[in-house]
Amino acid sequence: MAATSNPSPAQQALLDRLDHDNPVTLPTAAARSTTVSALRNRGLIHAERTRDGWQLAPTAAGTRWQRRDHGTPITPVGTELAADSRTEPHSHETAPFEHEGLLWKPVPGATATFPQLLQARAAFSDIMDLWNLWRRDQREDELAAACAVFDQWQRAEPDFQPWTDHDITAWEQDLDKRRRQERARDRLARLPLHDPGRDQNRPALLEQQSHLDSTCNHLHGLQERTVYPAMDPVRRERKIRDSETTLERVTTNVTKLQARVGDPDAVVDIDGYLPRHRRERNRSTLQWWRHDELTRLRTLVADLQTHSRRKPD
Repeated sequence: MAATSNPSPAQQALLDRLDHDNPVTLPTAAARSTTVSALRNRGLIHAERTRDGWQLAPTAAGTRWQRRDHGTPITPVGTELAADSRTEPHSHETAPFEHEGLLWKPVPGATATFPQLLQARAAFSDIMDLWNLWRRDQREDELAAACAVFDQWQRAEPDFQPWTDHDITAWEQDLDKRRRQERARDRLARLPLHDPGRDQNRPALLEQQSHLDSTCNHLHGLQERTVYPAMDPVRRERKIRDSETTLERVTTNVTKLQARVGDPDAVVDIDGYLPRHRRERNRSTLQWWRHDELTRLRTLVADLQTHSRRKPD
């Protein structure tokens, strides 16, 4: 049975980052955190596995927790921020604090102030957005401090009703099935748009465009004497003429290929995918592999360092 208490501040901080139209993708390790698991068990978010990790978005119930459906916020934010400078435990009867349409109240015995809660939420979001594992480690103490503040606050809306584990599992399975079917329909609809000629000429166009950019930069550097500034003037003039000849040839190639290919980002491949789909898949694969590989290597390095310190001279 799912828990019946309100979302914790840590859960709320993550929930507030989510949007139906722009889902947040977390690495597998982060998606297995207790915060994500708790939100899924409560039915406030749904998670879909991708090559990048897990894609998170709010459920209908989660959206309701993100914003109030009606009425005026109970307490103006500025008033509470100005008044709440206490360090002693809060009274459990304290009126709810409001921030961005969300209501909060301290748990009995809490000492963290409402401004500290807002700072902790901002720090949590910033740290969870870090892709660099070492940067995240550098802020480990800050993350722990933020979580300690989260434990002292809870949501104040009284009407949350969680789903059971069975409800959540059934809903997730249905959502995953519908999304897979939608992606498959979109891919099949693009298959007739595949043009073998455009598909085959696209890499050549990208290569020639890159060559054109580098030739332009090199020619400009020769003319401005920023490339090989000590070069003999006679030789420089010869290099400039050579670069101009290359530029003319490459420009002609690009023009011809553009006529055959059109927009290179609109070329459908033989499997019905656009370049952006392949880029997303490749980036996701790299990020997932990188995260797991760096985690493995860090553990290996730590073990080797420990072994080397124990090794006798």
